[in-house]
Amino acid sequence: MNKKWIFFPFIFLILFGCSALKVNLLSDKTSSLKEKDRVYVAVQKKLKMVAIGDSLTEGIGDKEGKNGYVGRVQELLEQNEYIKEVETVNFGVKGYKTTNLLNMLNKDDVKKELADADIIVLTIGANDLMKVMKSNIFSLTYEPFRKERENYQERLKDIFHVIRSYNKHANLYYIGLYNPFQLTLPDVPEIDVIVQEWNETSAELVAKDSKATYVSIVDIFTQDGERLLSDDEFHPNEKAYTYIAERVYEAIIRDRKIKHE
Repeated sequence: MNKKWIFFPFIFLILFGCSALKVNLLSDKTSSLKEKDRVYVAVQKKLKMVAIGDSLTEGIGDKEGKNGYVGRVQELLEQNEYIKEVETVNFGVKGYKTTNLLNMLNKDDVKKELADADIIVLTIGANDLMKVMKSNIFSLTYEPFRKERENYQERLKDIFHVIRSYNKHANLYYIGLYNPFQLTLPDVPEIDVIVQEWNETSAELVAKDSKATYVSIVDIFTQDGERLLSDDEFHPNEKAYTYIAERVYEAIIRDRKIKHE
């Protein structure tokens, strides 16, 4: 398509002052817990959760200092009476793209922690998307985003392959993207389309792994009357991280068949 979008001047502040964009429209595997679908297992003495990815995994924007959704997932797991102990290792780094994450996965300490993990949580892809947006700020069309999506797909496929080469048994949770521009740029709905396409790509790859779950969070940021972005108007705030953590926790409880009151 040759249609061009005209962005307001303050887009520069948003694009060049932030390092992660997240948007999600799919729910490949829902995180709702239905009593009839549960088969409970014995008490889990210890769970190890390893977090990898970008600024959302690092917890940027969380003024409460709970390490974003990762720390909150740990809290929820620790509050479950059927789980005795939770160990968390967080390798999230602000600004990371898929290329950065692939390099990190070659580090010995990361290999070791992933190999020992029971649960792996992952956010990545937002900065890959932002890179395209910054490079085409004066002439934004769909084409460069769709072209880069193919490259992103291959890199994400490599990420999953490397993780599984270290650990074939851990439950893996990929948390999708959301659109932080819905309030600041409501007249640019094309961003939603682009993010949806990237989420579809991610969800399709996740679906090929029987022990992986796609966690959709895009709808969290469309709720009326709630402030869900941090002061930078880009990253999630404490409330949003809590909502994200609840979805990840519910998926973990379901997948590992742990009783949940």
